[in-house]
Amino acid sequence: MKAAAATIETVRVGDSGTIALPPRHRKRLKLTKGSRVLVFPLGKGVMVVPADRTIDGLTQRIEDALAAKGVSARRALRGLETTRQRIFQQLYGEG
Repeated sequence: MKAAAATIETVRVGDSGTIALPPRHRKRLKLTKGSRVLVFPLGKGVMVVPADRTIDGLTQRIEDALAAKGVSARRALRGLETTRQRIFQQLYGEG
């Protein structure tokens, strides 16, 4: 129990909504000024994790593949919800 308590720290939210991570966490995660992090809702809180460069690379590959077909990412996203609903109905019925 003592080890878990040692990893929990309190930080304050700044005027503009910024949260400063303690230096030991920034160092451990190799975060520097301008580093990107992902923020996920988690229950009544949030989880903050370093942005994965793999995700950035995958996103770029998807955008490149769409561009090769003459489709912008914006256009692809515009029809995403309709396509998702159609596939869901095909697989699982109207439900």
